[in-house]
Amino acid sequence: DLTDGWHYVELDAAAGEVVVEAAGCRGAMLERMLLKTSFGRSWGTPMGSAALCTAPWQAKAPPGGYLIAAQVRAGAYIEQL
Repeated sequence: DLTDGWHYVELDAAAGEVVVEAAGCRGAMLERMLLKTSFGRSWGTPMGSAALCTAPWQAKAPPGGYLIAAQVRAGAYIEQL
């Protein structure tokens, strides 16, 4: 069922902390997402032991930069960060 799993994400960032890297897996939906911050913290969405990684992806900010948004499309489903 494509309605199972997580539906939104929220990162409790500290003042001045920004996302510098995002990576994950996509398929019929956004299967997995991992975020790395400028403070070195990592955060990820839940993933079961039977989950697949259909197609891995990664986005890194240039040195001194940060990521503002990401959007993944798969068929009629859209997930946004």
